Amino acid sequence: MSTEQSVNFEKSLKKLEDIVNTMEDESLSLELMIERYEEGVKTVKLCEKALKNAHKQLETIRQKNSNQTPSQPEETADDEIRLF
Repeated sequence: MSTEQSVNFEKSLKKLEDIVNTMEDESLSLELMIERYEEGVKTVKLCEKALKNAHKQLETIRQKNSNQTPSQPEETADDEIRLF
């Protein structure tokens, strides 16, 4: 996740927390509650997208590193005879 993506994720997460706190206020009208809910759903999707992108980047890094490590001897099955 790039720095910009991280900042956007953090902002979205903070926005989501603010939405939840606002919705917990019992003085909101039904109309405002629905608006906040809709805003929250959109914000959750942004967070999920950022996390999915971060996961892809981590997977790419993991694959690159697994290709660069020295080759490991293949493991033998437990029922195979090992001479040495």
